[in-house]
Amino acid sequence: MHHQIIHNAKDNTKGNIWLFWNSSLTAPVVVDMTSQCITVEVGGVLVTGVHAISYAINRRELWKNLCDISLLDKPWLILGDFNTVLSMDEKKGGRNHVSSDVKDFQDCVDYYGLLQAPKSGLDFSWCNGRVGKKRILCNLDRALYNLKWLDKFNGWHYHTGTRDLKKILKIWNWEVFGDVNENLKKAEDNVMEATIQSDTDPSKVEILNKLVTARGEYEMAANNYNTLLRDKARMNWIQEGDINTQFFHTSIKLRQMQNFITELENSTEHILLINKGADVLVDYFSQKFAHQDVVINDSFLEAVPKVINTEDNSFLEEIPTEADIKKAIFELNQDGAPGPDGFTGYLYRFS
Repeated sequence: MHHQIIHNAKDNTKGNIWLFWNSSLTAPVVVDMTSQCITVEVGGVLVTGVHAISYAINRRELWKNLCDISLLDKPWLILGDFNTVLSMDEKKGGRNHVSSDVKDFQDCVDYYGLLQAPKSGLDFSWCNGRVGKKRILCNLDRALYNLKWLDKFNGWHYHTGTRDLKKILKIWNWEVFGDVNENLKKAEDNVMEATIQSDTDPSKVEILNKLVTARGEYEMAANNYNTLLRDKARMNWIQEGDINTQFFHTSIKLRQMQNFITELENSTEHILLINKGADVLVDYFSQKFAHQDVVINDSFLEAVPKVINTEDNSFLEEIPTEADIKKAIFELNQDGAPGPDGFTGYLYRFS
């Protein structure tokens, strides 16, 4: 193996940060690991990989963790997805970031003495993939370092590229493996054709080599197809080398049946078939969502943390003006599907 990895996955949660390094280098030592960052030390310097949570109040835990790392007073590089911006001009389109969230990030950078590393490539590292007025661009990914890192690695910079890793992997998978079902069928046809030719002239070495090659390609295609079924069936306990296509197909069908409702139990504990249980469903949800008088104790609101300031709260509670309503109506897709009233967005422009 040429590369090794450190990740923050736990028993019941998937990891969201992976640090790779070449196995020929000195193995990094993990200094700190949380759900939002991993800090390692290698060669006397600190490197922190960040994937911040999307909620501003939870990101405050990240800023506190970075404070502990800054106290180590070593050359320090922080890079990753911070899920927020340092200034309002780092976002175009959509609503403005909450000012208190931006201020928290700015205070973190200033207090820990961090600098924005020079970069090349894209100005904005994230895009929502929309067009026109609905397009949003943000600079969420960045690299920061302290003065000791700058003294040790003067001139260090980074390049911002696309984040479409999933799309790239899909294209790579299709180019390398293609359609596994179609590949298996073609491999079977090639084996059959080569077998017939070999039976016609068994003494010819070239035809025999062609048959051997076709069988090898068939084994590779069958292995890829079996791996696909294994992943879909999610059977991790089967040992390598066990191939049973019918078993995997059965496992997949069983998993699909888990979410299929065949019977219902009513309030009197009688079992009804699903085709006769419509009234049971209507009665259940009618009672579940029926109106109930609720008494709210205002003292509970005192425990709610104050995430936004008064200015942001006034902006959220502001009644939209006639100009705002007109703008929203004119942004409707005039050629889109009609709403419940049967009218498209085109009508409201002239009403």
